[in-house]
Amino acid sequence: MLDVSVPWEKTAESILSQKGTVIVLGLPNAGKSTFVKYLAKEGIKDGLKVAIINADLGQADIGVPGTISLSFPQKETFSDDLSIEDWYFVGEINPVGKFLQIIVGVRKLLDKATAFSELIIINTCGLIKGRLGRILKYHKISIVAPDHIVGIYIGDELDSLLRIVGRFSKKCI
Repeated sequence: MLDVSVPWEKTAESILSQKGTVIVLGLPNAGKSTFVKYLAKEGIKDGLKVAIINADLGQADIGVPGTISLSFPQKETFSDDLSIEDWYFVGEINPVGKFLQIIVGVRKLLDKATAFSELIIINTCGLIKGRLGRILKYHKISIVAPDHIVGIYIGDELDSLLRIVGRFSKKCI
């Protein structure tokens, strides 16, 4: 059983009331994947058609490393081994040098998910610091134009990035 904080509950309630596309940002091990799974389960519980796009190339618990994957979880009790509906091959677990492939892959899978889902949750890699992190997130968010951007903070690492990319979204949490 996941012990969920009040901010996560409020964030999920806000997102679920409006639906749409959500992009989740944060450093490695900040809790992005856990929040994505929590939000997906809450969406399913509310009767929504949910899609998860995993754009974290190095992550093995949602999808296959080196790919961007798309899953349509059906039950709120889904396990970590989600069935993959579609994927886009990048071939690396490190996003550096693969920005175009990542952005194209996310867009292609988003287009497919949009046809079937009311809530689309995009999990991103932890590259957010420095010039490369800002470039990747800026272009990914600009091409996705999410309804919601969720930043999971450890410190103040997302402040400058969210000021830059917040304009591409209706809501930045």
